[in-house]
Amino acid sequence: MRIKEHFLTLDFLRGVAALGVMEFHWLSQQGYTAFGLGHLAVDFFFVLSGFVIAYSYEEHLKSAMTAWRFAVVRLVRLYPMILVAIALGVLRAVARGHAAPEFAVSPVVLATAIVANLAMIPADFSKVGLNDFLFPLNGVLWSLFFELIANFAYAIIVRWLGMRLLLGLIAAGFAGICVFVVRQNSMDFGFNVADWLGGAARVIFSFFVGVLLYRLRNEFPVMRKPSAGALALGGILTLVLVLPGHGTAAIEFVMVVIGFPLFVILGANHVPTGFMAKVSATFGALSYPVYAIHWPLLWIVTGVLKFSHLYANVDPAWIAIPVTVGISAFAWAILKLYDEPVRAWLTRRFLARPIALKPQVIEATIDR
Repeated sequence: MRIKEHFLTLDFLRGVAALGVMEFHWLSQQGYTAFGLGHLAVDFFFVLSGFVIAYSYEEHLKSAMTAWRFAVVRLVRLYPMILVAIALGVLRAVARGHAAPEFAVSPVVLATAIVANLAMIPADFSKVGLNDFLFPLNGVLWSLFFELIANFAYAIIVRWLGMRLLLGLIAAGFAGICVFVVRQNSMDFGFNVADWLGGAARVIFSFFVGVLLYRLRNEFPVMRKPSAGALALGGILTLVLVLPGHGTAAIEFVMVVIGFPLFVILGANHVPTGFMAKVSATFGALSYPVYAIHWPLLWIVTGVLKFSHLYANVDPAWIAIPVTVGISAFAWAILKLYDEPVRAWLTRRFLARPIALKPQVIEATIDR
């Protein structure tokens, strides 16, 4: 008998994608086009989420696990780091207003934005001094919002989610993506108030493609060697994300529709060993904290560089390396000193009661 697998190659790819989107945000705000497709990392995350959530919880949800308990599990997993992400966003907004009074927002507006962001409620603050993002204190929260919605919806409908309904959801998401790609000539949409429906289309398509891949997983062979396969997949993903982001709508569309599902298939059926297994586990552990906190930290670093006049002497592209290392180290410290202990406490507090699984579910859990 085997316990449930841990997809180490997918962990590695998730870490690569998180670094890719961080480089995209850093370099694009400095005027560079490298890593111009880094925003596509979000679509990879959505496919990966659908696959892993279905693999980990589908049989439980069809048996004894309630949608409510599943929601608590997901909130325990994601929300502690969301709190840090919002706190850093508040720090960034306050520091920006202090350094440049023309960007200052009133305490009432800031307090309202904090409440909305804490409740994960998207809102338009663009007319009261903040940006037009769905979550103005930390722009990346839009994808976590849509992922949570997809997770909760999946938990509610999974008992009735046959192949016909699953393919219908994928088709609906695909149609929405097509509309927005044609309209905007890019896949970089869904994070602001004007095109939030595009974000919904992105998560519906990619998340449920991930669920479909889980259900078809046994059709693909498992590749246990060599560990270099993980590096090869990570290298290819990096090459995709590093492409300039102008006039690449067709490439972006193909990667979202075909490329990323293929990455998940290959990654799920490849098992790294030895040193590469440890590297993959580390990348996987860092991926979520890096993604959640990097956006406000990058803006804080940019502000420090501008007001210290370092921009005049240092090319921001070269700063990308120490910035990446520094944010990754900070993310690791938050993970170990705050996130993991808090999640462990919340798990003991709210999830101590075990699920009484049916015998066939226990068997399926062990065998897969």
